[in-house]
Amino acid sequence: MSERPSAPERALVADRIPPQLYIVGSGLIQYVGAALAVVAFASVEPALVAWWRVLTGALVLLAWKRPWRGGLTRSDLAISALFGVIVLAMNSSFYEAIARLPLGTAVSIEFVGPVAVAVVRGRGWRPRVAAVLAFAGVASIGGLALDLSQPSVRAGLAWILLAALAWAAYIVVGQRASTTRDGVTNLALGCAWGSLSSSRPSSGRERWRPRPRGS
Repeated sequence: MSERPSAPERALVADRIPPQLYIVGSGLIQYVGAALAVVAFASVEPALVAWWRVLTGALVLLAWKRPWRGGLTRSDLAISALFGVIVLAMNSSFYEAIARLPLGTAVSIEFVGPVAVAVVRGRGWRPRVAAVLAFAGVASIGGLALDLSQPSVRAGLAWILLAALAWAAYIVVGQRASTTRDGVTNLALGCAWGSLSSSRPSSGRERWRPRPRGS
């Protein structure tokens, strides 16, 4: 009967996986979920979809990591609460945006957030050149195709810029929190706080109507 691999051995296996595969995998999971969310908007308001996503993530990750076993200080809880509010804001604003904008356009504009973080925190000329190219890509893929004469498109643009800002804050605060705990534990606590920071939204079946999205 074979023995289960120890924690260091499991970590070694994870380290052998190229980071590019993690990026591709996380992108596929996130944006397949976003595509499904767009379908759900036909009957459920975006804020409710975002809240359920955060709550489901909290339940799954808390059951997996059980962060209370390692002991939590007031500082841990405070940074986790801030992280959770950011997680909920990031998801809610992104879902509000893709209810009004094409998914590909919204995703490209949202990358303004992490690119801005790279510019501010990067050193040397290479991050700046990469940022210029990234901003050019954002403008080509998303910004130039928007018809800002439509009120729903202007609202969607405001929401996705808020999502980009929240994503930037997610990176900065997440890195700060990761100095004391691993990233998954941070996310578990953050999702828990995020789901608690906002009471369950109403289903909105009477007042919610899908907004026309920009072409």
